[in-house]
Amino acid sequence: MNILVIFTGGTIGSSEKDGVISTDSISNIKDARHGYKLIRRYCENIPNPVSFSALSPYTILSENLSAKELNLLISTVKESLSGGFDGIIVTHGTDTLQYSAAALAFALGDTPIPVVLVSANYPLDDSRSNGSENFEAAVAFIKNAQSGVFVSYRNTDSENGCILSSTHLTCHREGDDAVYDLDGDAFAYYSYSDKTISLNSKISTFRVDQKKKALDFTLCDDPRIAVIDSYPCNTYPYDLNKISAIIIRPYHSATLNTSSENFIKFCREATNKNIPMFLTNARSGSVYASSLGFKANKIIELVGSTFPSVYIKLWIALSEGKDIVEFMQSPICDEFHK
Repeated sequence: MNILVIFTGGTIGSSEKDGVISTDSISNIKDARHGYKLIRRYCENIPNPVSFSALSPYTILSENLSAKELNLLISTVKESLSGGFDGIIVTHGTDTLQYSAAALAFALGDTPIPVVLVSANYPLDDSRSNGSENFEAAVAFIKNAQSGVFVSYRNTDSENGCILSSTHLTCHREGDDAVYDLDGDAFAYYSYSDKTISLNSKISTFRVDQKKKALDFTLCDDPRIAVIDSYPCNTYPYDLNKISAIIIRPYHSATLNTSSENFIKFCREATNKNIPMFLTNARSGSVYASSLGFKANKIIELVGSTFPSVYIKLWIALSEGKDIVEFMQSPICDEFHK
């Protein structure tokens, strides 16, 4: 078993000193067998031998993620797919974990080997850190030989590790480092007690069977996407002159005040400027009466979608000059799987 670990920084690759958390020196990962604590701790605690190789295309705290790093990460993973590895682990910060996971999923499509992103809620030297546990679960999942792009993460309130679908992750709850699938179901679970992976047949069979097309793209530095959050008395004070597309994030029930004069005026201005508007996590079936205003105001509802995947997909469309509406409504990967 030969696994490549791509280190990109984040909390899992950081240390705390004088109350400040910052990324470790790149010198810590030059010798994967002896120099980097994440791999060393795995090798000390798990008896089954695994051969690790390491790369570090960049080292940042993930809140500083930009197109430069995402493009470099994608090219690094793509180039490594033919390196004879059984799987690839990408260490990453939690803040933008969902975005990099979605970008890799769109770029890799039906990758023949598993690519698993691993993060930590605290630096590895902190006793509260789940970094080593997430890494352990990722290695076990790679041994299970599933293909695709996934995230390995154990939430604080969970007994088991979770392997999550990369294009179906929700944004973090405020002040919470937990990682969740939109439907609340993991692709697979890892038992730390007996060291076994259990696939969630309800999710894994459906998503693996879907044809996932790999996309060739380079993300631009400024996608010119306006993100509109929902809150009471939003007056929509937005300048649309430099905007190419709009994502609207509704309340949890997929609603917002569509009868607001400010909202209607905003939508009319966007329509007149030919700026497409998309609603994340729209619902199928029964909906609230206010939801009827989406179609009336020419907002395209993306059913069962999560904001990170919609944002990355829209970023790709704008970067590559695609027909935005057609591209956003196409079922690429599994983000619209309901």
